[in-house]
Amino acid sequence: MEAKKVVFYPGCTVNYFDQETGTDIVKIMRNNNIEVVVPKFVCCSMTLFYSGDIDYARLRAAELVKILSPLVEQGYEIIVSCPSCLYALKEVYPSLLGSSQAQNVAEKTRLFSQYLLDLHKKKELKADFRAKPLLIAYHAPCHLQTQDLPTVSAQLMQLVPETSVITLDRGCCGMGGTWGMHSKHQNKVSAHVGSDLFKAVEETNPQLIATDCFGCQIQIASHTNKRVIHPVKFIAEALNLPHKSAKE
Repeated sequence: MEAKKVVFYPGCTVNYFDQETGTDIVKIMRNNNIEVVVPKFVCCSMTLFYSGDIDYARLRAAELVKILSPLVEQGYEIIVSCPSCLYALKEVYPSLLGSSQAQNVAEKTRLFSQYLLDLHKKKELKADFRAKPLLIAYHAPCHLQTQDLPTVSAQLMQLVPETSVITLDRGCCGMGGTWGMHSKHQNKVSAHVGSDLFKAVEETNPQLIATDCFGCQIQIASHTNKRVIHPVKFIAEALNLPHKSAKE
């Protein structure tokens, strides 16, 4: 069997705020005897893109592709934990840069849960999970919905014995990146947009909430008083690879 190797692109969330998620991904990959490379960090620049600074976003995107492209040529696949980074590399960069290198990077980029689920389907995933009798509610971020990936992380968590995962299909959480934080008025609108989702949390009363987006985690936690984590943290705990326990 050919040795597997991946590039983990952490994104700003992991690089600056949530190193634990990145460390857990590296541990899970190494637990499966997969070589992991973490390249020099350059922001994917989606915030610049959405703010209308297209020229600067293009320059930063080109810089990141210049780092990732040689690794792709060496046979590495790229995995990400952030839905917005996934959207940038896969959907935005090919048209923004219009280069074969950007296209190659896009074709080799996947969400971490996609990658692990594919290993599971091939019976190549080391899935010695501990049983976790939990009800977990999963929220699919907008940037996964738009890429037709609303349930992959939920499917991955469902592999853990005695775990029940329900998908909260109630639309956007309302955060909109950092938009919901910009003013008191926008915060109120943001909360209104996410009200159906918060109501679904109240109705299902899960023991834990999981979502891949850091902004969604902040928004849901602040409006439900529930613990909200990245799915990879639950997987790492079920594999007995945690930094700290996801308390039930």
